[in-house]
Amino acid sequence: MVIQRWQSVLLLLAFNLLGLAFIMPVGTVDGVDIEPTSDLPFMIINITAAILAAIDIFLYRNLPLQIRIASVTLVIAIGAAIVGALHFMVTDGFGMVVVGGFPLPLIAAIFIWIARSMMVNDRRLLAAADRIR
Repeated sequence: MVIQRWQSVLLLLAFNLLGLAFIMPVGTVDGVDIEPTSDLPFMIINITAAILAAIDIFLYRNLPLQIRIASVTLVIAIGAAIVGALHFMVTDGFGMVVVGGFPLPLIAAIFIWIARSMMVNDRRLLAAADRIR
C-alpha cells in the first residue's frame, strides 16, 4: 500500500506538534516550568492553528479551498512561533532554559509549508491533465 497524499500525513504531524506545544512546558526558569497556559495569546493561536490543520486534512476533495486553509494555517502557525519567541524574551529572556514546547510551532509551520507546496504541485498536475484532454 502506497500513501498517495503525503500532505495529509504532514498536516497530521503539524496537528500533533501544535497539540504537543499546547501541552508541553515552554521552558524552565530557575527549575520552575513555564506552562503554555500562562501565555493566553500563545495558547489561543496554537489551538486555532491546530484546529485548522485538522480541518485541512479532510478538505482533499476541494483542492483550492485546502490550499487557502493551509496558507491561513501557515500564517497562524508562524504567528504562534513569533508569540512563543516573544514570550521567551519577555519572561526572563536568556535565563530561561528552552524545553521541547517552544520550537514546536515553528517545526509545525515547516510541515504545513511543505504540505501546501505539495498541494500546489497537485493542482498543477491536475491543470496539466485537464489541458491534455
